[in-house]
Amino acid sequence: MIAPYSDAPGSSRTDDRLNRGSFVQAVIDLLAAVSDGNDSTIVSLEGPWGSGKTQILNEIQPALRKQSIRVVNFTPWAAEDAAGLQAEFHAALRGAFAGLSKFSPTKVKSTGNKLAIKSIPLLGVIPIVGESLRDTAEGLLEDESWESTFQQYAAEIKKAGVKIVVIVDDLDRLSPNELLHVLKTIRLLGRLPRVNYLLAFDPSALQKTLSVVLGGDTNDASSFLEKIVQYPLAVPPAQEIHLRSILREGLVGLLNSTQADVIWQSESRFWQFYESFMRTRVQTVRSVKRYSAQAQVYMKLLHQEVDSSDFLALTFIRLEHHRVYQELRFWKNDLLHHARHTKRQQPLDWDGRLEDLGYTSKEERSFIVNMLSSIFPTIASSTMSANPNPAKASNPDYFDRYFVFSVPATDVPDASVEKDLNRVTVSKYPENEIFPVTFDNPLDNLAQLAIRKAIPRSEARESIHEHERIVKYVLISMGRSSPRTDGEGQYSPRLFAQTEWLKSSLKRQTKAISIEDWKSLIDQSDVVAVARVIRDIVDEFQGDSIPDDLRVPVPSHIDALRVATMEVLLAKLRNLISSSSYDGLSRQFFELFGSLSWLRDEGTNAEIDPNILASGNSLPHIAGWFVQPGRSEGNLFLFDEAGSDLSSLNLDGLVTLVGIEVVKQADIDLEPGPSASEQTRARERQAVQSLKKWRESLHDQP
Repeated sequence: MIAPYSDAPGSSRTDDRLNRGSFVQAVIDLLAAVSDGNDSTIVSLEGPWGSGKTQILNEIQPALRKQSIRVVNFTPWAAEDAAGLQAEFHAALRGAFAGLSKFSPTKVKSTGNKLAIKSIPLLGVIPIVGESLRDTAEGLLEDESWESTFQQYAAEIKKAGVKIVVIVDDLDRLSPNELLHVLKTIRLLGRLPRVNYLLAFDPSALQKTLSVVLGGDTNDASSFLEKIVQYPLAVPPAQEIHLRSILREGLVGLLNSTQADVIWQSESRFWQFYESFMRTRVQTVRSVKRYSAQAQVYMKLLHQEVDSSDFLALTFIRLEHHRVYQELRFWKNDLLHHARHTKRQQPLDWDGRLEDLGYTSKEERSFIVNMLSSIFPTIASSTMSANPNPAKASNPDYFDRYFVFSVPATDVPDASVEKDLNRVTVSKYPENEIFPVTFDNPLDNLAQLAIRKAIPRSEARESIHEHERIVKYVLISMGRSSPRTDGEGQYSPRLFAQTEWLKSSLKRQTKAISIEDWKSLIDQSDVVAVARVIRDIVDEFQGDSIPDDLRVPVPSHIDALRVATMEVLLAKLRNLISSSSYDGLSRQFFELFGSLSWLRDEGTNAEIDPNILASGNSLPHIAGWFVQPGRSEGNLFLFDEAGSDLSSLNLDGLVTLVGIEVVKQADIDLEPGPSASEQTRARERQAVQSLKKWRESLHDQP
């Protein structure tokens, strides 16, 4: 549950989390001492915004009341004009005399109203009031002086015999004219007996505001304050150790709350970011609580869907450097440049971008660039450790989540991926079950994204039984997918992701699944794509790019799957040759044949199937599949090169399939049957001509 955040400070002294008890007591003692005299004293409590001034005021008031000091709160920023300000002040002051036997409310109110009216022109302000009030003020000024009215008012207050402390908080919230009115009012009434003042404000903000009405000179503003305040008291700054403790408490449930947080060490990475960038910027209790409240609210919207450390870092940037944060979405391509596998000609001018946003300080711009680099390493060499979490903000698949505070419509929730992956790997998973949100999503790009997210999660699993179930699911899912032929025979995004997932799980097995199960599954799946996966795995052990002395034997379970896959491919090739003409099927033939060639172990097999003629196919018919049409026919380009003759025979492919002795000895003086299509007859005639030329050339060879 999220703890509610309120800007209102507490009031208890029992939890002195900032170790300010001694300071608070010193303020109480000072106010008690000045209250014992007959003069009027002005004390100020000074500190930056959020430093805890109001908290201290709330702690002081009950302690003063216990010492028979009447405490009233004057709220100047609630008044609309100078007249209202005067009325508010005297109303607050009258509240201090409530219930006193020696006090005449009617007389004090009447005298106070007179004094308020007479004070307005002395403040140099013409109030926005009705004509009757202005006429009354003029009449009173003629009949009686401000000083005599003040003395009457002071006499009534003195007669009451009470000690009063008037607290004025949030002076720095006022507009320049309002602030000047309040300070002049306090200065005018500063001689009321036993009426003391405690003002709370941010000195920097106050001087800046006051300088507006004093000609723009902050030195004049500072001098003006010095003439009014006798005891300026600076609030002790919060210690970093205390702020860290409050922040840690505010972030409970956000760090190490998920398995991913633990695996990717989100907590340690966040505190590293804090030390590098937040510690010197978040220096008040209010700013800490404001930050943690924002983190709690927005993290709830993205639980388990982002990297906690990156999210908390971006939350800080959103609060402290909002102009930068607003631009990050528009800088997406540059922030994620490294993910696009391209090279920049020149580095981007991040310093210039920040200067364009209004950051005039070179030091501040450098600070921001370093901070962004810790989240987006492509900006510059980061001084922080890289974030290994796939859900990091610098991952293109996750970037948008950090700015829309939800899983976009073009994305797949990680929670759904994790849930469906767990379903795939359970022992009682029904083979006909589909996952329409994730791996079987009808949209190819979303299915690809879900599978891409599942792969690292799968790789983290150690059970070979889980990987076996993943293999079975992927093969079944590949069989359910739409045909991948799109005019170019390219893999769809879904199929490409499926093959990567299949490869990943096969490599993590230590023994082959049942060979019969494997053959049955791939027979109903995309066997050509499966063959490429097996070939890629084999190449990792014995590929052409690996030096001979570094090649190692292919694991036995992978080799067993290789042989089984060849058997399925060959069966499909036999069926295709026996039952089909060449019309529109050239790509299917060469995909099957090519896959067999990939998987063939050249050390033990001179050819794939020397007995393929036993299925009743003539050599011319088989050779017809290897006739290479020219570009003008537009049917087949697998063996086509610029400048090649039309209808040439790919003899190497034919020899690889049936063996050279078969090509040498088989009867080729056969014409196609009358039922064959014109394309079939043309191909077989070309095949026969090429074979005859080849045989004739043999006598010239030794």
